[in-house]
Amino acid sequence: TAVWKFIVGHHPIHSNGFNGGYPDVSVMLMPLIEMYNVTAYLNGHDHSMQHIVSDETHFFTSGAGSVTHEGFTPREPALFESDESGFTAIVFDPEGATVYFFDDNATG
Repeated sequence: TAVWKFIVGHHPIHSNGFNGGYPDVSVMLMPLIEMYNVTAYLNGHDHSMQHIVSDETHFFTSGAGSVTHEGFTPREPALFESDESGFTAIVFDPEGATVYFFDDNATG
């Protein structure tokens, strides 16, 4: 079996950003995320960067590559939120997977 299982999609399942989570995406994907013990779901769409953990699954939003929306609506506890322009990088090694958030100057 795989060490990590990631799903990449466009719309968020969990988000404190401008658009919030999309219930229809959640209805379609959460049964698969739970059944296959998915490590993380990565998405764009919300023009922000976020890290939310729900039921041991990590939800990362990386949609801040252009115009961003200011502020967040506290729908769920977040480990990280930024409404600044930036990007996300994931580094995989034998010890684990590490997610880095960078601003538009590549400062992480």
